[in-house]
Amino acid sequence: MALYEEVAWPRDAILMVAPFDAHLHGDSSSGRAGRCLWANHDVPAVWSVVWKGERWPVCAQHLGAFAVAELGPVVSTAPSLADRFEAYILGDVEILKRKGYNPNLFLGMVRDHTAVGATKRLLADPRHSSYGFQRLWEMGELERSVEFAACLRWFNPLFTEPELEEARSRLILHDFPMDERLSAREGSPPDWADQP
Repeated sequence: MALYEEVAWPRDAILMVAPFDAHLHGDSSSGRAGRCLWANHDVPAVWSVVWKGERWPVCAQHLGAFAVAELGPVVSTAPSLADRFEAYILGDVEILKRKGYNPNLFLGMVRDHTAVGATKRLLADPRHSSYGFQRLWEMGELERSVEFAACLRWFNPLFTEPELEEARSRLILHDFPMDERLSAREGSPPDWADQP
């Protein structure tokens, strides 16, 4: 006798889940056959579900359908890629401040447009480089530029190909060892970089 036979499955249960057990389904129930009844497919049931008083044998794929029906769509609390880009950029700003450069104009742009928006505006500027970019070049800190950050593979999806090409061009025109620095930085990606 399975432990689950001893569980009281109230008729008005909203959502209860247990590993599939034929005994949890009535003798004449089609659910007793152990096939998923949630969709029109013939796969083994993995779970027994009581939802709003009805018992369902379901496969692993469709257990999520019950959860969404009951709880609503799952909202991710993980930071968005744009949030991660902003945190990355602002981290470099803190390092630059300790080295004597406070990019107030850029920080105002970030406040007004977000880090991604500010970067896109800078990349669209027909002057091809900003005061901040020139200052970073003079300091030997182009690796802390938004142009370099945009070129990191994990941030590429935030930008269009023409924007990425503009970022690369600016760095290369200033004799920045692009391939070498990208390779070094991308050799140690952040933990979240390869997650879906």
